[in-house]
Amino acid sequence: MNERVRNVRVVIGCPPIPPRVVVSFVIDTTGRLTNIRVLQTPDRSLSAEAVRALESSPQWKPGELNGRKVPVKIVLPVDFCTSN
Repeated sequence: MNERVRNVRVVIGCPPIPPRVVVSFVIDTTGRLTNIRVLQTPDRSLSAEAVRALESSPQWKPGELNGRKVPVKIVLPVDFCTSN
């Protein structure tokens, strides 16, 4: 995920609490991401970038239960920070 997120605003060094967007989504039985939602965000541009990165990601591995593929809901924090 970190490789897909572009810096919307450059944060010099990591502050004690980096800007974070929390998103949720469902990985369906084919590995496609659906129902992408922003749950928490400090800024709209960061939300848009987190959603863009998820939408451009390759297919994910679907969940399995008792040998059958099942949808899985994920909640993912995305931190925006540079390491420099």
